[in-house]
Amino acid sequence: MIFMKKFLGIFIIIFTIFLLGCEGQAEKENEVLSKYNENKLLKVFKNEFPERKVILCEAADLTNDNIEDLIVIFKEEKETRMVVLVDSGDGVKYTNIVPAPIEDQSIKLKNIDNKDEMEFIVSGSKRGNIGYAIFRIENMKIVDLFGEGMDSCC
Repeated sequence: MIFMKKFLGIFIIIFTIFLLGCEGQAEKENEVLSKYNENKLLKVFKNEFPERKVILCEAADLTNDNIEDLIVIFKEEKETRMVVLVDSGDGVKYTNIVPAPIEDQSIKLKNIDNKDEMEFIVSGSKRGNIGYAIFRIENMKIVDLFGEGMDSCC
């Protein structure tokens, strides 16, 4: 009987910690996405693909046309993916979809070569395996310029 009480107590503590951790992750995601609630491209993405859960996004002029584009990391079923929405002025176009890190995703913008298109760095992890890649948009495709460990974290 004492064993059962201890087991039940430990179970309740672990379950409570788990719930608090999940709540914290949801709050983090909501905080990150809240600055893009009114973003035109994000609204288009959510309307067109309501089944895709947006995890992270970042807006910038990636194609050097003076129009803001949107990088979106999303979850669809069990897969975590990334796509870029490009506002062409004539409507929204989508790049190819590529694998994205499963956990701890981040997107950093950096014009590495000081040329036309803006590069972006995506990093993250999967079960402790950390990876990153540097991307650029070329001819409406996400091009992986350099990276390490992305196979392990995507």
